[in-house]
Amino acid sequence: MSVSTIPQGLIVKAEQIPYPMELSSSEIYIHLSSLNEYKTDFIKDLIEKSRKHKPITKLINQQPNMPPQMTRHNLITFLFQLSTVCNVTDTVFSHAVTLYDRYSSKRIVLPEQSKLVVATCLWLSAKNLGGCDHIINEYVIPTGGRFYGPTPRARIPKINELIYYCGGKKHFNKSMFLQMERHILQTLDWNIVTPTLADLVLNIDENCLLQYEWYKRALLPNKN
Repeated sequence: MSVSTIPQGLIVKAEQIPYPMELSSSEIYIHLSSLNEYKTDFIKDLIEKSRKHKPITKLINQQPNMPPQMTRHNLITFLFQLSTVCNVTDTVFSHAVTLYDRYSSKRIVLPEQSKLVVATCLWLSAKNLGGCDHIINEYVIPTGGRFYGPTPRARIPKINELIYYCGGKKHFNKSMFLQMERHILQTLDWNIVTPTLADLVLNIDENCLLQYEWYKRALLPNKN
């Protein structure tokens, strides 16, 4: 289950400018101060949702056509490759894995549909986590596409991309992706907003460090 390189089509190069470091840091700290009063409640809610939406490993292991011992490595590898060529963030990838595990805890997955299922999970994950679907967003860029920082958002993969990487139109089409999206949402009772690893481990200092790294890269001279 490998992903080949898609031919380059329209390439739009948008000129971006660094987001002011001082303004970014101020925004992050003000946000933290505003939410600090409810920190305990937020953590409790994250833990409760994590437990509620935890995949059931016992049921996943009972998949008749997709036993994880024999198929999971290749399928998750394909999903990782797909997330790489589609230029989504690591958080989108990890959330897509969670969605797939939750779905396969409740539904039988057929081998011929496995790529369709995980690709749709990636598509749902990118949209759920606030992706940016602008024409200039060929790569991961911040909301609006004008500034670097403070928060990078993942681009939302196009259906045509997902069809291409999943084997082309001889295997899947747009209608199949839309049907699978609806099926996954109904299976999960439309509860796809689940805590990610970033929600539990990222703190204010790490967010500031991320912004600093973006700022530093933006100031580097263009070597091309």
